Amino acid sequence: FIQSEHALRAKILLKPLSNFRIAKVELKTFNNNPVHAVYFKSHRTSRDARNLLESNGIICWEADIRPHERYLMERFITAGAIIDDESSTKKNPFLNPRLAPAEYRPELKLLSLDIETSMTASELFSIGVWTAHDRKVFMVGAETPSTHSVTTVDIQYFDSQLSCLQNFLKWFSEYDPDVIIGWSVVQFDLWVLETLCKKLGINFAIGRADQSAHWRQEEGDGRRYIVIPGRVALDGIELLKAANFHYESYSLQYVSEAILGSGKLLHGSGRGEDIARLFAEDKQSLAEYNLRDCELVWDIFIQKKLLHFAVERSQLTGLLLDRVGGSVAAFEYSYLPRLHRRGYVAPNMGELESDVVSPGGYVMNSQPGIYDNILVLDFKSLYPSIIRTFLIDPCAFWIAEHEQLPEDAIVPGFNGAHFAREGHILPQMIENLSAARDVAKKQKNASKRILIILLRIDGIC
Repeated sequence: FIQSEHALRAKILLKPLSNFRIAKVELKTFNNNPVHAVYFKSHRTSRDARNLLESNGIICWEADIRPHERYLMERFITAGAIIDDESSTKKNPFLNPRLAPAEYRPELKLLSLDIETSMTASELFSIGVWTAHDRKVFMVGAETPSTHSVTTVDIQYFDSQLSCLQNFLKWFSEYDPDVIIGWSVVQFDLWVLETLCKKLGINFAIGRADQSAHWRQEEGDGRRYIVIPGRVALDGIELLKAANFHYESYSLQYVSEAILGSGKLLHGSGRGEDIARLFAEDKQSLAEYNLRDCELVWDIFIQKKLLHFAVERSQLTGLLLDRVGGSVAAFEYSYLPRLHRRGYVAPNMGELESDVVSPGGYVMNSQPGIYDNILVLDFKSLYPSIIRTFLIDPCAFWIAEHEQLPEDAIVPGFNGAHFAREGHILPQMIENLSAARDVAKKQKNASKRILIILLRIDGIC
């Protein structure tokens, strides 16, 4: 969006670019100025246009919203969707279908994955897989004598890393999981498998329809992200943190003992050397160790309902199942379409900054001593309750300011601010989340942690 007074100049500046149009829309800025919308047929052209306009002093609003996310959020589609296309056929399944939100919870097929490698991760030892109906280990090398006379582990031996990877990928395609789970499964397991496949000239095609995975790596901390067509990879560590579970250590050994009361078959500082020794001398024991890690991750996901948490979070917020963090993105996903229906576009970061500092809550001085009886009073969701009581909301503030509402139509706030009694967004959002949180608490399910996190909305606003 750009200010309407700049529309003609923007059209001239963007003339070298193709496939765009500028149109008047019934929206305005927080300063009550009308805006035009600029439409593009490609995301790349949109980014180029934004840089061109801003370099010429024309402010762009909501230019950082990705097109597909805008399309979905404006239709209030979060996770589930109804696809309506009467013209669909087998040859042409969907052509510009109509989409609508749906409360759909699919039964997702899980695969717990863990690999064992040399200490430098340059050599593959084994790949363990654990599903609801199948548990096995793909092992590199010939079978070795074991200290165990009998094992229940299904071990498949292959004469080379190449053969092991090829057979794993064949099994993977046939099993066709929806979700891959693990412990550092993106940062280590999948990344190492991708690296080894490249080294051996194999296409790491773990996406549906034999499509390859796509990687992105942050420049700062080097964190990796993976997009798998038709599937998703969920890391146990990231999900536990997102669901507000706190542990002194997030190692699989520590967390599994805390949650399940049992841990890995090998642990400690010399584990790397032990794994290499087992690979050389006792592959059966290595397979049992490998598969045990898969089982622990599987049981943690079941025990803490982490997949349920991820699905409910996605259904509630619009965040992708594997999205790490994203509380601000979740807020924007819900708030922006409602703001547009009130006739406003969102301001850019920094445009609403003020030197006025809120005084915050009053903290009484303590009286040190030893007391027989202690009464603890804790206000339930203090800041969200204040927001609901005084109807604190950016949109309500702009409505009160721009429409010059009478006193009986506004609620006075801090530092001379006023908020409209009608047309506010944030208080209603919090009310809905509060009700959902209460239901989730009664049900004692993991989704209540989503709501607790989201109700810390004062930190976002």
